[in-house]
Amino acid sequence: MSPLTQDQVHRFADDGFLVAPGLIDADRVEAALAVVDGLIASSPPPAGHTGHHFHWDQEAMALLATLTETSAWDAACQLTGADLLAPQQVQVALTYPPYPHLPGGGHLDGFHALTEHGGPFSFTLLAGVILSDQSRDNMGNLFVWPGSHREITAYERTHGTGTAVEAVIASGTAQPAMIRSNPVQVHACPGNVVFAHYLLAHNIGGNTSDIIRKTIYMRLSRPGNREHWREIFADPWYEYDGVRTAAA
Repeated sequence: MSPLTQDQVHRFADDGFLVAPGLIDADRVEAALAVVDGLIASSPPPAGHTGHHFHWDQEAMALLATLTETSAWDAACQLTGADLLAPQQVQVALTYPPYPHLPGGGHLDGFHALTEHGGPFSFTLLAGVILSDQSRDNMGNLFVWPGSHREITAYERTHGTGTAVEAVIASGTAQPAMIRSNPVQVHACPGNVVFAHYLLAHNIGGNTSDIIRKTIYMRLSRPGNREHWREIFADPWYEYDGVRTAAA
């Protein structure tokens, strides 16, 4: 039985992201929190730090296992394909309060440079495992621009191959001009998984709660992702077999 319903897949197709509950059990959440708290204790930010802070970890199997050894992995493959590659790195994303921040716009990852294939350092699907309460606004929530994945591919099809990448590069740290949708804060609870399309514009939100926001992110790719960036920017479902089938 597929872990995601057809309604959930359709919502991912429309919005470019999905909050999926019930994929990770409480024991795995607790094990992941223990690893994250260990990272914080061994390598804390400067005293008095507020705002975001990251740890990158290639060896924390308890973090990787929240995705690869649960039905969250089946859900990721359901959206994309059975040949989805296992993640090799985990990003621990923390936001320390008080941090009354609102992002100025959305961005795409991987545009710090271009690869030998002429495109960005892209991936297929972002999976975020929620480890702290983010059920209300301003708890360090991820900001997303729903439908921006479709706006970007529509721009590429209208203006020609490579134009969307050029527009994103030209925008620098600002929001690319073709993105007209309004942002929302993603609400989620510990154990929920946020799946987001690579082309979904997103950003870090503020945290005015009394707890540290804790999320672990894994970036997942199908084979040949960076070589096929032209197709990916022109067709939002080029690497999403399950979404294409459901939307047909």
